[in-house]
Amino acid sequence: MALKKFDISEVNKAGADERNDELRQNEIAAQNNLAGQIRKEAPNIIEALDNALLKLDAQKFSSSVNDGMKKTVSEMTRSFIAGVKPTVDRIDNRQRVSLPSIVFYVAFDTLIWLLIFFALVVYASCQPNVSETLPGIIGTTFFFWLVSTAAIVYLSRKFKW
Repeated sequence: MALKKFDISEVNKAGADERNDELRQNEIAAQNNLAGQIRKEAPNIIEALDNALLKLDAQKFSSSVNDGMKKTVSEMTRSFIAGVKPTVDRIDNRQRVSLPSIVFYVAFDTLIWLLIFFALVVYASCQPNVSETLPGIIGTTFFFWLVSTAAIVYLSRKFKW
């Protein structure tokens, strides 16, 4: 009697194919079952959605939101006014000191010459001999500031600015 040789890979493949077919059949049955349940429950789901949508009337919803926003804005306005009003009253009750025009002109003149001075110093820092040009820049700027300030004082007193 001769022994037959079996190829085990063919047996394993046949068992795996059989298991895969069984799994596919179970999956198809579950999908069909779910589809059937959805078909049965669809009218109930649609009816529940219709009822929920009827409760959400757009005009009622927008009017309630509008009323809520108006209340919030009015509360914020009252809060802002309550916080700002004391400060405004305190500022209004102070005696204001007006700045003489000559002080403004001299301060403006000083600011202009200060900006010119800084521009010249930045330009001089790019030159090879900064230490030689810096005292000249400082002296010249100070001299012209004095002359322009004296001219402002003279003109403001002569023409009563």
